[in-house]
Amino acid sequence: MKQAWILFGLGVMLLAGQALAQPATVVLDPLIDWKNPMGLTLEKVQQLYAVQPALRSNNWLKISRGTAKGEEPYATAILKEEPDAFVMKLGARSLPVSFFRASFSGIKLTSASFSFGMASLTDAAFGEKFIQEVRSLGAWDEPVFSTLQRTFYLFDQAAKRQVNTDVTEEQWMWKRDSWYARLSRSQRLGKPWSPWSFSFGNNDSLPGGKIVPSPAEQPPELAEEVTQPRPTVELKADLDPLLDFTNIWQTTADQFAKRYVARVLDGEQREPPQFEWLTAAKDRARFSRQMFVDAPTTLTIFGGAVKVEEAVVEFVTGKAGRATISIYNRGDAGQMGSPEFQALFKKVGQSLGAALKVTPRRQMSPGTGAVKNVAWMWTSPLGVALLEHNDFESQAGSGRPEYLRLKVAAPDQADWTMGRMTLGVQRMTLQKNVLRDAASGDIYVSGVPMVDQGAKGYCVAASCQRLLEYMRIPCDQHELAQLLSVDVERGANAFEMQKSLSKVDQKFGVAFKPLVNPEQYYSGGGKRRISMKEFASIIKEHADKGIPLLWALGLGQFPEDPPLPGGGQVTGGHMRMIIGYNSAKNQVIFTDSWGAGHEKKRMSAANAYEATLGLYSMSPRGL
Repeated sequence: MKQAWILFGLGVMLLAGQALAQPATVVLDPLIDWKNPMGLTLEKVQQLYAVQPALRSNNWLKISRGTAKGEEPYATAILKEEPDAFVMKLGARSLPVSFFRASFSGIKLTSASFSFGMASLTDAAFGEKFIQEVRSLGAWDEPVFSTLQRTFYLFDQAAKRQVNTDVTEEQWMWKRDSWYARLSRSQRLGKPWSPWSFSFGNNDSLPGGKIVPSPAEQPPELAEEVTQPRPTVELKADLDPLLDFTNIWQTTADQFAKRYVARVLDGEQREPPQFEWLTAAKDRARFSRQMFVDAPTTLTIFGGAVKVEEAVVEFVTGKAGRATISIYNRGDAGQMGSPEFQALFKKVGQSLGAALKVTPRRQMSPGTGAVKNVAWMWTSPLGVALLEHNDFESQAGSGRPEYLRLKVAAPDQADWTMGRMTLGVQRMTLQKNVLRDAASGDIYVSGVPMVDQGAKGYCVAASCQRLLEYMRIPCDQHELAQLLSVDVERGANAFEMQKSLSKVDQKFGVAFKPLVNPEQYYSGGGKRRISMKEFASIIKEHADKGIPLLWALGLGQFPEDPPLPGGGQVTGGHMRMIIGYNSAKNQVIFTDSWGAGHEKKRMSAANAYEATLGLYSMSPRGL
């Protein structure tokens, strides 16, 4: 039986003007048994509620229960509204607790955490004193100290934008066969240390991040391993076969995987891969220069004369039908000067003409792109090639090169994807994409193209590209990043995003509508201005019509299936697409722009509602 993750939170929130003159003190010690911390149950929480008059009289603790069809019972509890009212008594000291959270699967505890609420408790000495008290109470072994360095995407309220920042975390860790306990604090780059927190849980719920003892405490064998230089892995991929129109359009996915080494979805990887499948169906393959952080891949065309950043190959009815090669994009390669860019553009154009043995013609912009492009097209009986870059020179000195891309297609696939005029997708076509799985109860939109945003903060641009391509409107995330004012380090400014998306509305003839407005959310103190019932109704209405929704949310707040990956972004602001629902299980079905394995995921509808920062529709007008 699938686990039902139950988020059980006890949090303290200060409401201006409502603080009591002499708040009652609630002792939380009954929630933890130092010799068996995993023995906490929901019944113990209810017992605490029964014996603490302050909880009842101030309505601080709320517990709700439920049972999803086919899943185990779940419960939610919230402790709220009063600062400096909760304490943990540790030895002779009373420690102020500002936050408590516990998670259950069925009736079994998965994890729990206490956060201490006073700034004075952020000093390093607090950790040592805490450990002394715990040692006397629980007779635990000596903990291991470690320092973790991670990168998080956080939302800066003052600047009203996402920021990519390094977070250092200090922690003391105790490990048992089936559970762990840890004392930790963290510090954002340039910010003060957070208060200490104490948590415990089963080992399956241990937060990500490699635990490494600090240098002073590393055993000799570990110190030697860390300081020893790592061997260099050289990865290369010659992409000239993509320009061989005589053979490429007859190449199947299996033949393609034999020519290049693929990153496998399952099983053992015997060789360093040169590309990855973007979908489990193997209908899109992606080469990336930055597939690995510590071993960049050299991608080349024209006999190694031109290096490229990325290439995506699409397979239609089992054979290669189209490919898009990103020769340059600012998000991956950084800013390139105009003279250098013009030299690159000229070199690619001359090499392409020599390879295809045809003369190009200037392609006029159809006026349906996110930004104005300069484009040249080569047409032959064997295939079509389109070379494009943003028209930065027409911006009176204020423009800059953003991208240079090459699109190639088989003769019968040179459609709207090659910049030709299109009427877009019609209502009946969208509704044909709605799949109804009677066995599981899932109702969702199929056929949404997969785009991998890579390591860039392009979740908004990548999601928009997927949505527009689904509606047969040509674009890519680098083009949209310029329109949406997306910065590779910061992601997208949520408050400017709606203004930018109105340009997409004007350019592409689609109707953009904020359904949950982030400006209302923040100005309204976290209130979304729509109810949970309205949220579910909006999702059902659009999914039934075959229209995916753009979904802005805070990552890592609630469990999801499958779980968030161990690496990459696991917290902070993010954009996904909601593609369906399951009414019987009260679930929302969504997709992430992270490649294979992220095509179809799910979360409880209640948790999705709580995590939501913004929700938007962008669909053909008249739907």
